[in-house]
Amino acid sequence: GSGCVADGQFIAQADQPVRAELFGAWEPKVLVSGFRAEAVLDPARSRMDHRIYRSRVGATVVQVDSVGAGAERVVISMISPDDNYLGKAYPSRPSPFWQAWKTDVIRIERFG
Repeated sequence: GSGCVADGQFIAQADQPVRAELFGAWEPKVLVSGFRAEAVLDPARSRMDHRIYRSRVGATVVQVDSVGAGAERVVISMISPDDNYLGKAYPSRPSPFWQAWKTDVIRIERFG
């Protein structure tokens, strides 16, 4: 099977067979770089006391203590708002009435 999701695509947008293949192959883990942090959490197979953050000074830190009852898989992605890896551009000042971004962009997908 293909088992692929395009860069920036929500996993929930993938067809069910693709999601099933991904979930069958994934192991719970947290991947960290200066560019991005990605956590694949499986409450049945891993403890829920994760700190997720990019390896940059001042990056946002997300503390995961619970993902809620019935969750089978949770994927948390974090990037700098200066990047558009998650498939959306985040202008530094979307309006003259707003300040520049102060946190990372956080995307949470919960399945189950």
